[in-house]
Amino acid sequence: MEAIDHFLSVIPLPAYGPATGHLKLEIESAVQRLEEQCGVSLCSCSSSSSKIDLSICANMAYAMVHLDRANDAIPLFESIQERAASEGYVMLQVLALIERGILLRPCVEELESAKADLEAGLRLAQDHLGDDLDEFFQLNFVERGKFELGCLLLAKGEFRSAVEYLKAGLTPHISCQAAAVHSLLGEAYRRSGDLDLALEHANACVTLGGGQEFNGYKRLGFARMDRKEFKQAVEAFREMALAAGEVEIFGVESFGWWAAGCLALEHCSDCDQALDCLVWSLKAALRIQGDLQLQARRLASANIWLLNCLLVQQHGRVISEFVCERIQDGGDQMVVPPSMQVLKGEAYGLLGVVLLSRGSLDDAYEHLNRGISLLPGDETELLFRFHRAMGLLLSRRSEHDKALERFELCTALAPTERDKVSAHIRCCVEVKSCLDMVRAFEMFGRIQAEHAALLETDWDLRVDVMLGVGQCLFALGNNIQAQAKLETAKETLEAKERFADTRLGAVYSILFLCYVQSSRFSAAFDLASRFKSKYGEDPHLMFNYGVANRLLGDNEASVKTLTDLLEASKHWTLRYSTLNGLAYAYRKMGDLDSALDKFDQALEEIPDDMSIHAAQVYINRALFNDRGAEQERKGKPVPAMASYEKALGEYDRAVQIMRRFGEWNLQDLVRAYAGEAVVHFHMKNYSVAMLKLDSATSLIGSDDALLMGKIKRIRASILATEGRMEESASEAREAAHLFADVQMELQNMESAWVTLLDDDMKHIYYFLQKISSKANSFVDALLWAERSRMRLYFHLADQALRNSTPASPKLLDPLAFDKDDHHAASCIKEAVAKAGCNSVVVEYAFSANHPLSSLLIYVVHSTAGEDFTVRFKRVRLQEFFASKENKVMGGNLDALIRKARTVIQRESHEAEAKAALGILYKLTVLPVWEHIEPHDTVIFAPQGTMSLVPFAALYDGSEGQFLVEKKNVGVIPSIRALRRCQLHQDHHHDHIDEPSFFVAGDPEPMGLDQPQLPGARKEAEEIAKQLGVDALVGAAMTKSSVMQALSSASVRVAVLATHGLVSPAYPHGALVMQGQNQQQGFNELTVGVTSSLRREVDLALKQQAVLHDQVLTAKEIERLEKGIAARLVVLSACQTGDGVVTSEGLLGLGRAVLQAGAACVLVTLWKVDDAATLQLMTGVFEELNKQHTIVEAVRFSMLKLIDSGKPIRFWAPLVALGSPTLRISLAEEA
Repeated sequence: MEAIDHFLSVIPLPAYGPATGHLKLEIESAVQRLEEQCGVSLCSCSSSSSKIDLSICANMAYAMVHLDRANDAIPLFESIQERAASEGYVMLQVLALIERGILLRPCVEELESAKADLEAGLRLAQDHLGDDLDEFFQLNFVERGKFELGCLLLAKGEFRSAVEYLKAGLTPHISCQAAAVHSLLGEAYRRSGDLDLALEHANACVTLGGGQEFNGYKRLGFARMDRKEFKQAVEAFREMALAAGEVEIFGVESFGWWAAGCLALEHCSDCDQALDCLVWSLKAALRIQGDLQLQARRLASANIWLLNCLLVQQHGRVISEFVCERIQDGGDQMVVPPSMQVLKGEAYGLLGVVLLSRGSLDDAYEHLNRGISLLPGDETELLFRFHRAMGLLLSRRSEHDKALERFELCTALAPTERDKVSAHIRCCVEVKSCLDMVRAFEMFGRIQAEHAALLETDWDLRVDVMLGVGQCLFALGNNIQAQAKLETAKETLEAKERFADTRLGAVYSILFLCYVQSSRFSAAFDLASRFKSKYGEDPHLMFNYGVANRLLGDNEASVKTLTDLLEASKHWTLRYSTLNGLAYAYRKMGDLDSALDKFDQALEEIPDDMSIHAAQVYINRALFNDRGAEQERKGKPVPAMASYEKALGEYDRAVQIMRRFGEWNLQDLVRAYAGEAVVHFHMKNYSVAMLKLDSATSLIGSDDALLMGKIKRIRASILATEGRMEESASEAREAAHLFADVQMELQNMESAWVTLLDDDMKHIYYFLQKISSKANSFVDALLWAERSRMRLYFHLADQALRNSTPASPKLLDPLAFDKDDHHAASCIKEAVAKAGCNSVVVEYAFSANHPLSSLLIYVVHSTAGEDFTVRFKRVRLQEFFASKENKVMGGNLDALIRKARTVIQRESHEAEAKAALGILYKLTVLPVWEHIEPHDTVIFAPQGTMSLVPFAALYDGSEGQFLVEKKNVGVIPSIRALRRCQLHQDHHHDHIDEPSFFVAGDPEPMGLDQPQLPGARKEAEEIAKQLGVDALVGAAMTKSSVMQALSSASVRVAVLATHGLVSPAYPHGALVMQGQNQQQGFNELTVGVTSSLRREVDLALKQQAVLHDQVLTAKEIERLEKGIAARLVVLSACQTGDGVVTSEGLLGLGRAVLQAGAACVLVTLWKVDDAATLQLMTGVFEELNKQHTIVEAVRFSMLKLIDSGKPIRFWAPLVALGSPTLRISLAEEA
């Protein structure tokens, strides 16, 4: 009995799990003692015929549970239930059913049996409630059975039923953690759709804690997911991971971070947060011990999502080919690779990739190295990815040789052709980083040749190649081709809207330098402004922005920006570049000493004074010393020789450094030799200068036409100074042909055409005019003058003709005009012959870089036998403006023109206007009047700012007459352009069967918030009446109707009367069309805008985007798909003859109309009066109706206003640009 009493007293009831420690030992001892002293054993208790008391059997069953012998306890409880049922012992029967159900529940295959036992026990308890079952039994056994049944139903997916039973777990007598019960209730409520109660119980679980916080946060995360509250879900899963990590449950921690990362990536588009979470998930997974299957699942889940996240970060989108596991099942369904070693290798490798992206190079190296070492050789895809990352890491460490080895290995491991090409591109980049530009360029060429098909379809790789090739070309000095490649890359990236792509920033930076070197300063500033708007206060951007300010003349702003940047910069390369930029800014401000001081500071920044950067500083200092010497020589009697010697010393140091480098820097070496040649030329050491040029020439490749042209240009100048004129002319001619060849290669790069002219070409063409005229070869001089202008115009015209008529006339072939003197002379002859014997062409040329050099005047007219004569006059501008009388309105030609235009447009300044126009007359007409006087019509072909001169208003003070009172006056861009206009005139005459007229004016509402123009409306109605058509006025004048009419093959005359403007937004001019969005008009955009050029550029970009449909721009006219068929176009608006003055000519609306195909266009040079323009334009059409030519009609209409006493500003702005002999038979055609 003692053994039985001891046994009954030792066994705790009920049993919630295996006992441990002292209790376990005590239970084992009691069971052993019971068997030894009383013969009561497990076997005897399990027998259905056993006579042992049921209470002892029940305790034996609980003992088995405590001893973790559930398999022994289950049959014993079954035996107890049978005996209790036969003996009518309800309480033990209920107890046995519940306990057996509890023990069976963990076995999936026994769930139904467990459910049946639990339900049977609970029904029996319910039936006998209060009879045989006391309160203690009810609370400790029955309620526990309900809770266990709730857990079972939850596992089976019967969530609503589970809720009611799970609540029993909150009974105080049950030894269940309340936090765990709340966690289960939260899950049951969530699965049954009651999310509010789910959140309530999940929060209760978190609040109660007890080591269950992570379960509460997990339930919160799932509930927030179901409510689509993804940001809160991410935060909940993060808290789950942190709570699990505190108690070192690494599997749960890994899951929490993984779930947070997946949601952040897929639903919150927060790639950075996702990356953080997935990295932590991988780290936690690597710490899991003892459960390889769990570790494998967690590693596989985190690996694939982390890789996906990295690809999203790189490409900006989820990669669809990755099959992503559902968060709900925690990745349990994922197929796990058999090798844990592969999983761990991938995990370490991916962690290395992430650390690399965050700049932790040492940690990244360690993780990548460990990952690579764990991966077997057949895992080529992973090895490719991680070797590539290691290559990038080594490249960032400037270990380019080792990086190149890694990328070469990647080319062998690459799983696809695309990966192989990508690895080859990285090899090129590393070779380029080793300063072997020639080899890198050749490698890029092989990629383009061997993988052309892939590059054609894969824009991403194509951009990589274009960027690399552009960088190589720029470093090798081939600036023009570099621009072409880089602009292609820029356009591609912008078209794909990849504004966050770091490559776009690189393209902007290199392209900016290209623009600077080719003097495309406006393009450089515009690019810097766009760069700033996209990338903010980036240090490299601020450098470019500071340089751009200097290029556009704002040196003070440049110094301020670059000085601020210098103070904030830490890395030597940026400080070096900034100091060079400051040197140039100070030089522009005339402070040579400060400039040279900045160069000295730049040298101090370079780690190795023998680096190529030092050579570039020496070249710049030499250039500054040379220019300083020239100023000293020309300005005051100070010996300049010392500065020349300094310059030569700097060049020599640069040459010595560059000889130690490879072929990549030949451009700078050529630049140094050429610089030495120029200095020796200034010092009159002509033979030494020629030797230096020979050294430069020996380094230039046969395909570098631009560089060879530059050398020949310098050589020509030296030969001319030595008096060797024939040799000089030969070198200059070859240089001109080389420049022309380079220019012809610039397809679709209009700004580069103009830029090339602004630099080398304008110098060589003017030089050839000077030496030809000195040799009295005036026809040759005229041909070079003609070749120097309107080059892009004729290139585009030639392309248009070739596209429209395969058998286009050779007459307009630009290449033939450039290189065949006989062909060029024939073109001139036919143009002046077609103009008639009563017409004379006066063409001007001057050096824009030297405003006080000489004005060259060519007077060309047809002679008997259909030949032509060229008269030539050179006016020395310095002598002309030395006269006090002549310089009263300005000390040079540009200043005089600006002053004349200003005073003309002022009220009550007629006398001052006549004085300015009189000086212009003395300069431009009087020297050649004897050749002009015999002719009725004078056709001016101006250059540069002279395109803005109102030639009709030039005033002969001696006779008190304006030129238009004596002659018909027309203007042409060039004689060759005149011939093109004549061809169009004849073409329209021959091909239009049923001509019509188009007249439109005063669109309503007026675009850009401009006021309505009643005079323009009346003008349109009056002219339309003269032409016998209806005018489109008011709401009927739309942009689409105007463009359609201009492109119509039947329209012979087109008249547009509206507002015109020239502004930073529309530098080439625009016509205001009908407004469509008055809330975003011009006035709103200009609020708060200052006159600062930077603000104007920003405003320009906004205007172009918002107001596109409210204007018709010069570019749009020029690019009309079908061109302009009209013979005469009248742009009756302000400033339609204004625009941007370049060496190409005046780029404005008038030129655009001629470019598009019109024979003649009427334009205005400044803002015009509405009422006066009505009178002037209607007068022109009255005269045209009398069979007068266009220049005669303009003249007679002007004379009416002059006779009526109208001020000059009212009639003088009108210009007939194009064919002067054009006649329009208005009455017959109407």
